Amino acid sequence: MQKIIFIFLAALFLSVGSNYAQDSSDSQDSVEVTVIDSYISPELPHTFLLTFFTSAPAKSKVMLAGKYEYVVSDSLKENHNIKIDLTKLNFKTKNIPFVIMVQDSTGRTYKSDNYDVEWPGEIKVQNESNFLLLCLFGGTVFLIPSPTYVTGSNGNYFSLTKEIPILSFRSANLTYPVGYFSAEYSHIFKADRKNFFRLGYKQVIEIPALEYVSPGVDWFTDF
Repeated sequence: MQKIIFIFLAALFLSVGSNYAQDSSDSQDSVEVTVIDSYISPELPHTFLLTFFTSAPAKSKVMLAGKYEYVVSDSLKENHNIKIDLTKLNFKTKNIPFVIMVQDSTGRTYKSDNYDVEWPGEIKVQNESNFLLLCLFGGTVFLIPSPTYVTGSNGNYFSLTKEIPILSFRSANLTYPVGYFSAEYSHIFKADRKNFFRLGYKQVIEIPALEYVSPGVDWFTDF
């Protein structure tokens, strides 16, 4: 009986020891990432500079804001660094998250902790059409009714027109939207038919000497 108990205890000890050794080996085999430096240059063009070390030679990538992926090193090394031009990238918050992914010599991949880097200055909204953009655009470009001069078969008249954009489409390379749908109301003084309402689309074409022109197509009614 004592012999059976001894064999059971010995087997249990060997099993625990083997599991501990395996867990220790797995812990030692993982590749650790240590970030040395990460910041965005304040001068233009804004550039993300990242430097980090790995505990073992590894290939590496970095993912910005969960959607922009860049190869840092395509060969096995321990010292990693990269510079990324952020000019054409679009971020919605000042604190930009990023994560580092590494691959060791056996092909196993590891992911670092989540980090973030602060954008210098204010975030510029690009390539979006939303209600906030609509309010900003309408408030700056269409704040005051536009005076117009109307010529008709019954005479010439002075008119005021108020245009309100409904939906605009932004471009990263232009100061104004590339186009927008709008509602427009005109009041023509002393005319037989004084009030007109329009719905339509206008295409914005930037011209250096004139800022922009906006040809378009309207549906209108005089009520």
